[in-house]
Amino acid sequence: MLILKIDDYKSKALIFKNSYKQNLLDARDEKQEELDIFYELLSDEFIDKLILYTPKQQYKLISIISKKYPILEDRNSDEYKAFRYIFIDSGYDQIDKKEFYNQLGINSCVYCNRNYIFNLDENGHIKGQIDHFYDKASYPYLAMSFYNLIPSCASCNKVKGSYNTYENNSVSPYMREESKIFDVEIDSVYNLKYKIQDDNLLEKLFIEKIYNDGHTDMLNDMYEKFYQEETKEHFKLLKKEFQNLGILDSEIHRYLTCGYFDKEDFHKRTFSKLIKDITQELGL
Repeated sequence: MLILKIDDYKSKALIFKNSYKQNLLDARDEKQEELDIFYELLSDEFIDKLILYTPKQQYKLISIISKKYPILEDRNSDEYKAFRYIFIDSGYDQIDKKEFYNQLGINSCVYCNRNYIFNLDENGHIKGQIDHFYDKASYPYLAMSFYNLIPSCASCNKVKGSYNTYENNSVSPYMREESKIFDVEIDSVYNLKYKIQDDNLLEKLFIEKIYNDGHTDMLNDMYEKFYQEETKEHFKLLKKEFQNLGILDSEIHRYLTCGYFDKEDFHKRTFSKLIKDITQELGL
């Protein structure tokens, strides 16, 4: 999973708010008579804040609303349907998804980092999708919260589905700290496999299974180049020669592995997080 930093996206979040806030206010005004008890929650000022709520603030809001307004958990209630109309039908469904992707500038799926998400299909429709970290069916009032919108591939978005990240205390990509995710288990040269650090969301997305079923060839290549005695010394010397030429470690890493070294660049090329974790473990 990639790490997103809130500070890196503040200006883009403001652009998003200014583009879509009025849609929500207009839809709210249409439903005003049905939603008198939610006056504070649907005030101009609160909607302005809600669009920019961080995942930490979103988590607290879910707790407050579930206690104060349990009617919103009844998907057949008029109140729930009104919130859905405001934040989903008139909000999320009206987002220009292509423009959203262009603004973010994220090239690969935040969850798996194995699929590019910026490409278009034959009809010019963007193939990348937007996942709601806190799913919009359970929490429609977060459907337009910028930091709840996670760029993802179709595969991860479908598998995650309505998985309740609130009830499972999952950690948003915007709230994660830099940490090693991929380990390698070496039983023998012919039995290499990935081991993913314990994480309920990664487990739900079957990341370990996907990588072990479909991408062990990359692990074998890295093992052969950077771990076996007959080759690893060659790459160590090559790395030292690059360093003597004044080339940065991040550039050397990219030359040797075809992956990015810095976490803020992982999204630019698929498998960069995997490559960084494994090559470090193998001693590059």
